[in-house]
Formats: sequence, structure tokens, C-alpha cells
Amino acid sequence: MGAMNPRLKTFMASAAIIGGVLCTLILAVRLLMSFLNPGFIDTADRFFADVQSGRLARAYARTAPETRRDLSFQSFETFLRQTGLVSFDSAKWEEYGVSPDGTAELRGVAVIRTAKEQEISRPIRLVLVNSRGHWTVRSVE
Repeated sequence: MGAMNPRLKTFMASAAIIGGVLCTLILAVRLLMSFLNPGFIDTADRFFADVQSGRLARAYARTAPETRRDLSFQSFETFLRQTGLVSFDSAKWEEYGVSPDGTAELRGVAVIRTAKEQEISRPIRLVLVNSRGHWTVRSVE
């Protein structure tokens, strides 16, 4: 086997360095985002995991006190059934942001399984409230 072309060797070394820097930057951004995200995405994911597994009372308990005051459990359950969210399968969060007033908003697409085992996509918006140091679901649209 012959010696490697010096130009190819330089290119390979440069590509490895650039790849390493990009991986480091991606990791740093993800760590920064998880540091800046004080759990509202996790709260939304847990909320929908409860809905998905049929633990609607537990999902309802994850809502903000104002929500529970304004919306009975029966109305909450009816809303989930009418919107199809009771058959929630997964969600992909496409946009999110935190406001200085202690609210966060998530926008994305929920995948719902129909009775015929078909998947349909539904736009979804969650507003979360940071109450007493933890996030709760204020509204689902």
C-alpha cells in the first residue's frame, strides 16, 4: 500500500476537525436548550403519556389550578374525546418559547390513531404555566 497523498491527508484531517467542532457545537446547543428549558416540554410529554395510556385523571391533575377551576374533569374528558386526543399516539414539537410572564407555548403536530388504525395529524398548541416552580398545562388547543 502506497503512501497517502499529502493533500488527501490534509483534507481528511480538516474534515475530521470540522466534524468534531460541529458535533461539539450541536451538543453544546442541545445542553444549553435543556438548561434553558426548565421542564415544560417534559411536562407536555408526561401529560400526553398519561392521555395515551388512558390515565385521564392523572393528565387532568397535570393541568394548572386555574384550568381545573374553569374546566371539570368530565368536560376535560369530553374535550379529549371530541378532538380525538384521547387516541393520542405521538407529538412532534415544532415551535416553542417561554415568555417573561412565566408561560410557555408549544406548537406542533399530534398523531392520532383512528378506530381503523389509521394515523391522522392534528395541529396542537399547548400553553403551560410555571406555578410554584413547576410547569402545568394551562390549555390545549
